[in-house]
Amino acid sequence: MSDELEAKALEIIQEVEAHGGMSKYVNSGQAKLRIEESATRKQGRIDSGQEIIVGVNKYKLDDDATKEEQIDVLQIDNAKAQEKQFARLKEVKENRNESAVQEALEKLTASANLKKSTSDGDDPNNLMKLAIDAAAVR
Repeated sequence: MSDELEAKALEIIQEVEAHGGMSKYVNSGQAKLRIEESATRKQGRIDSGQEIIVGVNKYKLDDDATKEEQIDVLQIDNAKAQEKQFARLKEVKENRNESAVQEALEKLTASANLKKSTSDGDDPNNLMKLAIDAAAVR
């Protein structure tokens, strides 16, 4: 099964590379199409019973058992949660080095505006590295 999975993964990787890389593959709509095809196939397997999901298409509880077995559900007050999140965000902003933040954001913006790929890991303009650096200075 591992060999089969590897072969299928390599096939997809080669397809992406044939389109000129992941960015071009996504922009062409092919990635979305592949995801939709996969989701449709999976739903078909679930609907037909070929793929079993316990509690969804097999081994479902009857309504009487469900009524007897009440589940404790955590209730969240969205307004309080939002208020706490805003307070945390305010605290982070007050305690961070603002000049380091601005410098990190400027580097990130400059890299994003480049017309060339920066995907090499050792490229000083690599977006992922710069995003991690920006996150580190909050």
